[in-house]
Amino acid sequence: MKQVSAFRFLALGSLAFLLCACASGPELPPPAPGAGHVTVGMKLVEKTVSDVDVADEYAIRREKHVMGDTLPDMIVLLEGARGHTPPTSAEIALGKDGFSRRQLLLKRGGALKITNGRDVALTILGFSRNGHEIAAELGPGASATVNVPNAGAYELVTEADNGAYAVMHVTDCDCAWIGKSDEYAIFKDVAPGRYKAAVFQTRTPGWTKDFDLSADKRVDLTAEMKVAKRR
Repeated sequence: MKQVSAFRFLALGSLAFLLCACASGPELPPPAPGAGHVTVGMKLVEKTVSDVDVADEYAIRREKHVMGDTLPDMIVLLEGARGHTPPTSAEIALGKDGFSRRQLLLKRGGALKITNGRDVALTILGFSRNGHEIAAELGPGASATVNVPNAGAYELVTEADNGAYAVMHVTDCDCAWIGKSDEYAIFKDVAPGRYKAAVFQTRTPGWTKDFDLSADKRVDLTAEMKVAKRR
């Protein structure tokens, strides 16, 4: 009888966890004992005039995200957590319509492969706001791999095309995710503690949230990303 009661208790507990999860985020199994789950969803909201006061004026002038879009290459960092290490390599190409990615995620010390998809030689540069740089001189159709030893948000540009723009997030964070705005960033079996979630997209204001995660619990967060009104 004790074994049956224990089984029923565990089954009911798992069901309660799943029902709770479905109410505000994706369905997930219960976390490992002593750990918790964190999910981050994204909601696009229309920005107001006051939201124009963003540090990066270049990004404001080149705003292209509008209501109704699904934004690619969203980046979520769970600062202070472990277990979902960002990639140690990434790739980007410059074609006739600009860069192939809007954002890249890379672990500090990782390698970036850059490809010139155009028929002329050019240089692709990356500048971070804390003063670090990368550069690749590429012939037509050529590729190069650049190691990135310093963390930071690098703006990738080229003198061959003033409209080509991407951002590479190089991070020391040990818990990160990249995906689309209509997906959930899911971090399973995270140790209990105090964390900060940060969400980034190019040419939009970022979003951050401090929160506490308890053992055997789950935290569902929604990041509001401000975009332009569709005309």
